[in-house]
Amino acid sequence: MGEFARFGFNDLLYLVRGAYTTIQLCGIAFLFGGLLGIIVGIARSNHKITAFRWIAGVYIEIFRGVPLLLQLIIGYFAPSVLGWDISVFLAVSIVLCLYTGAYLGEIFRSGLESIHKEQWEAASSLGMKYFQSLRYVIIPQGVRVIIPSIIGFLVALVKAICLVSILNVVDLTLAAQRVAVRAYVPLLAMGSAALIYFVICYPLSKIGQRLEAQSKRSEA
Repeated sequence: MGEFARFGFNDLLYLVRGAYTTIQLCGIAFLFGGLLGIIVGIARSNHKITAFRWIAGVYIEIFRGVPLLLQLIIGYFAPSVLGWDISVFLAVSIVLCLYTGAYLGEIFRSGLESIHKEQWEAASSLGMKYFQSLRYVIIPQGVRVIIPSIIGFLVALVKAICLVSILNVVDLTLAAQRVAVRAYVPLLAMGSAALIYFVICYPLSKIGQRLEAQSKRSEA
């Protein structure tokens, strides 16, 4: 009961604010990283322009091959070395967008390449250009294939954002650490943070399962 007595409403509110920062960073990364991922996925699956495939491939391999923690540290210090004055929040947001774009780009590539060539030929026979075929035929079918992977990455992204705490960004993890130290309630603070992470991630995983089931029923 000692920890409960020391854990007050302000501590809980501080954790909620940290959770908001986590969700905010995740939303920014998923939105802009998703748009970047679509472009990268299309470029990576383009077999006509080799330069686009090569550039997209190098980008994906770099951001998937380097640990996110190192990317965040480099992204934090690089602007100051170049003489740019940007906030730490903006720096980590840019890194998370690039990181997300690389992973979603590879996911989108796998979705696009999973569509049979006959679908491309059918779209071409209807007089559709390359981007029209993508928009109206290929992408709608590819998205159904990659929904589980996208949701799985989103859940992983929520948890990976805890790494921004090393740069003093007050996300849910750093908020819990500060509450644990200030009020000396390590178990309660970390347990509350774990519960909040679960509340965020569990609905996402259930949504992914439901969308996957709906996709299978529509294909049946």
